[in-house]
Amino acid sequence: MKLAIIETGANHASLQNAFQRLGIEAPVLSDPQLLAKAERWVLPGVGHGGYAMNKLRSLNLIQLIRGTQKNVLGICLGMQLLFEHLAEGNVQGLGLLPGSVMPLEPNPNFRVPHMGWNSIELIKSSKLLKGLNLGEAFYFTHSFACPDSVWTAAQTTEPRRIPSVVECNNFFWNSVSPRKVRSDRCRSPP
Repeated sequence: MKLAIIETGANHASLQNAFQRLGIEAPVLSDPQLLAKAERWVLPGVGHGGYAMNKLRSLNLIQLIRGTQKNVLGICLGMQLLFEHLAEGNVQGLGLLPGSVMPLEPNPNFRVPHMGWNSIELIKSSKLLKGLNLGEAFYFTHSFACPDSVWTAAQTTEPRRIPSVVECNNFFWNSVSPRKVRSDRCRSPP
């Protein structure tokens, strides 16, 4: 099996349908032994941070995710789960990246949730974005933002800078759509 979606308790149907349109089978799995057979994982978005962390904890998946050497793509909430703390639910995240995921602050020029088409700006070289036309618009729908850090590969500005792609070793995160792994490996700058 090439790809598996990690069970977080959310509705995964739209993500599975997107992969299916690309000709990719992507089962939703919660069994660590079955997940171990997949080459790559997706940590999906949609849902509540506290609920998703509790679901991962109840399925005994936290240490598995923290210790994997597989490529992992976190989408939206999946990106947020990989930080130390999530304000949504006031819960500890997976702790692979330092910092807290905080609510977006509305202002006269910025509505929350941040929803709609927006461009992204490349900050540094990105394996995830290689070959994409960054002049195109990407769709966003979120009310929380990850902290900016040395792992931010791309951002969107509306009107403040919001990390939209973060990369560290075998973990790739986006808010749009070979060594032993340690839980602290992304705490010091690359």
